Amino acid sequence: MDDPHIDPHIERTTDQARAGATPGIVRWVLLISISLAVASLGLIAVIGMETRDRYPPPPGNFRRAALFRAILGAILIRRLAGRRAPRGGPAAPATSSP
Repeated sequence: MDDPHIDPHIERTTDQARAGATPGIVRWVLLISISLAVASLGLIAVIGMETRDRYPPPPGNFRRAALFRAILGAILIRRLAGRRAPRGGPAAPATSSP
């Protein structure tokens, strides 16, 4: 360890330490992809605002009925999933609450 020919202080440049160049490509890919995402979402919003009056929602409580169907479907799916048999096992009997 006390060899006078070995210099314990080694200085290397960034490219030498990383064994390659660092051109910063990731920065450009990130910048371009975020810019394209923001532009596309903006375009979708503008088109949606322009066509909103041409295609109005149906009359009545369509949105409320759709929400009710979605909630009811989720409840039914959860109840049916509770009665399913585990894979490869016998079917579990349906239990009824008193």
